[in-house]
Amino acid sequence: MIGQVVGNYRIVSELGRGGMGMVYRVEHTQLGRPAALKMLLPQFSADPGIVQRFFNEARAASAIEHPGIVEIFDYGTHADGTAYIVMELLRGESMQQRMQRGPMAPIEAASICAQVAGGLAAAHARNIVHRDLKPDNIFLVPNELMPDGLQVKLLDFGIAKLSDDRSAFKTQTGALIGTPAYMSPEQCMGSPDLDHRTDLYAVGCILFHALTGRPPFVSAQGSGMMIAAHIRDQPPHPRTLVPAIPDDLAVITLRLLEKEPAARFQTALELRAAFAAAGAHVPGTNPGAQRASSAPLAVADGFAATIAPAGLALTAATGPGVPLTTAGASAGQIVTAAPRGSRSKGVWIGTGIAVLGLAGAAAVVAVSRSGDDPDRGTTGSADPG
Repeated sequence: MIGQVVGNYRIVSELGRGGMGMVYRVEHTQLGRPAALKMLLPQFSADPGIVQRFFNEARAASAIEHPGIVEIFDYGTHADGTAYIVMELLRGESMQQRMQRGPMAPIEAASICAQVAGGLAAAHARNIVHRDLKPDNIFLVPNELMPDGLQVKLLDFGIAKLSDDRSAFKTQTGALIGTPAYMSPEQCMGSPDLDHRTDLYAVGCILFHALTGRPPFVSAQGSGMMIAAHIRDQPPHPRTLVPAIPDDLAVITLRLLEKEPAARFQTALELRAAFAAAGAHVPGTNPGAQRASSAPLAVADGFAATIAPAGLALTAATGPGVPLTTAGASAGQIVTAAPRGSRSKGVWIGTGIAVLGLAGAAAVVAVSRSGDDPDRGTTGSADPG
């Protein structure tokens, strides 16, 4: 494919691959503008349902119309019949990578989650529920104009529920889509009527993880026990794990983790206001005097085709950060992504991971802290998807 032209873009190099597709670095044939192109493999491009789900990513990201969303430049079907999406190429690192370097300071974690809440507010205002928030889907882009020099991007809206789109993928009762460590109780129970508060529960799980170094529920016995814990068990108090966590952040975390949606924060803007009052660095806000209805939203983005064709049975070892889906699989099947592969020094090809394939789903390039030139660095192995 290198050198071929897809739409108005010439393929320059491969960024990643997975079980269902490829991700390439491309350039506009006339403008020379770099971008990332995601392309389904031919056998999946021949399935109208999968293609619809793939293009859901482009529709969801475009519908939010938020400055922080990764821009969709183009999408369609190539001459050989393969479906593709062209989007902005980002540089930075995921929140998961950041946490792997060591514990996050409470204000750092709260400030990132406050920007996540701002991005969610933009999505929720357009009746889009993410449904798969996790540290891998929170991308940190260097930006000197933003608090702490970081602009937060939300990735992977590929399994988003567009509640006002009757043609969008609808989750059936009993089908699970999400990542076990960060799924809400109603999501774990396979509820077909998930609303925006399921995303707020996921923010609670992410905040708990950032503050304590682990998700609220962990299990050495597999994802099934973790899912059961979300439904029936109370999370530990964050300060029992890290006593130095400020009390107001612990209170915010536990409220987000309430089993009943009505007991959580009811909107992402309300949550962002709570973070601002707790001292988080929130764009365009005055900590302690936040008015959720008037402050500008923080940035967000998101997309990725998270696809489970009917009857597909691919399983691998699971863990707290491994995506899980049974949607489209036969009864009792659990379809999971494979564990992460190794990454070479220099440039890491990062993603909002597609559950069953499409490594590099967010088509982002995370540059190592060593300052290597991303165009000259060694390309790391993409997640296998």
